[in-house]
Amino acid sequence: MPDLPVSPPSPRGLDLPGAATQFAPLVDERLANGARLLILPARPAGAGPAAVQLWVGSGTAAEREDEHGCAHLLEHMLFKPCVLGHGPKSNRARLAAAGVRRTEEAFDLAGAIEALGGDINAFTSHDETVVHVTTPAARAAEAAALVATATLFPTLDPATLGQEREVVIEEIKQYDDDPGQRVTQAALSRVYGAHAYARPVLGLAEEVAGHSAARLRGYHRRAYAGERLTLVAVGAVDVAALRKVARAIVGALPAAKGRASAGEPAAKPGVTLRRAEVQETYALLAWPAPAAGAAEAAAIDAAAVVLGNGESSRLVAETRRKEQVVSDIQAHCDTLRHGGTVMVSARTTAKQTAAAVAAVLAQVRRLADAPVSAEELARAKAILESDLVYRRETVQGQAHALGACATLFGDLAREREYYAALAALTPEAVRSACGRWLDPARASVSLELPRAEVDVPTARSIKAAVAEALKPAPTPGRAGATPRRASDGIETVTLACGLRLLARVEPAVPVAAGWLIWPGGLRREPAALAGANSVIAALLTRGNARTGGEALSRAIDGMAAGLDGFAGRNSLGLHFECLSRHFPAVLGHALDCALTPKFAADEARGGAAGGAAGSGGRGRRSGRGGQPRAQRAAVRRAPVQPPGPRHAGRPAGADAGQAARAVAPRLPDRAGGAGPGRRHRRGGGRGPGRGGAARGWPRGQAV
Repeated sequence: MPDLPVSPPSPRGLDLPGAATQFAPLVDERLANGARLLILPARPAGAGPAAVQLWVGSGTAAEREDEHGCAHLLEHMLFKPCVLGHGPKSNRARLAAAGVRRTEEAFDLAGAIEALGGDINAFTSHDETVVHVTTPAARAAEAAALVATATLFPTLDPATLGQEREVVIEEIKQYDDDPGQRVTQAALSRVYGAHAYARPVLGLAEEVAGHSAARLRGYHRRAYAGERLTLVAVGAVDVAALRKVARAIVGALPAAKGRASAGEPAAKPGVTLRRAEVQETYALLAWPAPAAGAAEAAAIDAAAVVLGNGESSRLVAETRRKEQVVSDIQAHCDTLRHGGTVMVSARTTAKQTAAAVAAVLAQVRRLADAPVSAEELARAKAILESDLVYRRETVQGQAHALGACATLFGDLAREREYYAALAALTPEAVRSACGRWLDPARASVSLELPRAEVDVPTARSIKAAVAEALKPAPTPGRAGATPRRASDGIETVTLACGLRLLARVEPAVPVAAGWLIWPGGLRREPAALAGANSVIAALLTRGNARTGGEALSRAIDGMAAGLDGFAGRNSLGLHFECLSRHFPAVLGHALDCALTPKFAADEARGGAAGGAAGSGGRGRRSGRGGQPRAQRAAVRRAPVQPPGPRHAGRPAGADAGQAARAVAPRLPDRAGGAGPGRRHRRGGGRGPGRGGAARGWPRGQAV
């Protein structure tokens, strides 16, 4: 990937027009106390805007038990009057040492920056607190001195604190009144368990009400120190003047003490449901995701884009426009220092709540079952890389990139590594990562339902239905059942439901094939339903309770597999072939087709019109002379009665769906086995990379 001409290179290094002449080499220095100074100077000096940002590598996650809410409350207090004082250790003396003269007794940070022709704001997240300024480049050093003084040596007047506590408590109440924020916080509480990331950035109203100036000073003294500080400046700035500011003010703080370990998040998957005064259901589904810097972060970011970023995403196309079970839906990935979260947010009607959650889970399962298409992956890469390109257009964006990378990793090259991983990403890598991270059994679901429409028994029923949809696939087979192995290598076992399983493993061949067969065919058709088996065979792969017909076709095609129904004289069933690594996913689809076929009326009319057995699945492959792969497989290797001649008679299209349901197979209940919700899932480990994410709600930031 091409580099910007800075040394060391700016983290997300892609060439931009004019980059070679716009910027001088990056200044990257450590002060004696461990604080870091990053300056990306532009040419010519003194022209245009500049960005000045002070990053503090401490946020909500750095708070102790009695400090919840201190990080955000302290951020508010940084904008209150800062007393300059007198004497060698006063703020006035620090500013003078930095080359800035002030005559007033105290200065208001926002007013002072605006007087320079700039603007200022700040935010707090779980991992950092940031004060950021845009100012004329000629005034950047003075702006940096004012920001550093007010941030690192605040006055924290008790009287002013009392007023600001009320402001923050009102802000908390506004968040608490937002249903979207409530379901998000409830889901994150499950995703992160006892970890600090489970706490709201603002804290709780009762916690904030009890904070004193002394407590804020204690938190400030511990969190705003030494190596946790990074001063960033980008633009046509005076490098020497900024060095002077950094050494005089930022360097005046002591070195930071060791940071207590935050530990690893421990998720508590499940369903949280609440009846509230809302007009529709608010739903949020969340999964643990790779932390910033993890190896699979780029793959999960891309999956989140494919899943729910934009009008062409799967969730929008399938659940909102096609199935119409949601009124609004989106997905994004949020990555933090110690963990990440994939979140799907949706709104729907009370009656459609369970169906909406099931539809979302079906799309999430698709990501693990089959690789995304080349077109989808290219779109995801373009969206994620555009964040880099758009950010390069502004000094603020470049400063943010430097500050974030330095604060999260300490290594500016890590962001470049993320984009290199993104560029090299393959559809199979995305599928593999989703199989490890986006298992429905690991999901945390939060729901708020309209109290006026949903009574308590109905709410319990919805919660139970959603919880059932999240359950992992049970282990099939009767307890203690041991397969019998014949001399020809075929193993046989009878499952608890009565299904007889015959399997032969051939390690030398990297493909798998299977038949799911039950008694049926022409000999079992009532005279009034002549030809129904042929229609059933055609419809088995045209949608089931978990996956629609078109979605199933895409999933099978995406794995270069085949899945077909067939009907003969004595039997009816399904046949599949696939690469060995896709066997669990394809088998899961085959079982779904057998257990919960939809037999939709529109599909039934199509099946009656042209549904010869073996033509049901869009994953069907044709071979020599157009002969379906399933038929060829039957002739070559079927250990059972192969499909026989097709019956000429077929039921009329209008009655085809009813006919199919009348004679469709019903496998026995699978005690201890997989039922209609059956799906094979993959487990796996985790690896170290950086998440750049499809951006959604600003969860985890407060201003």
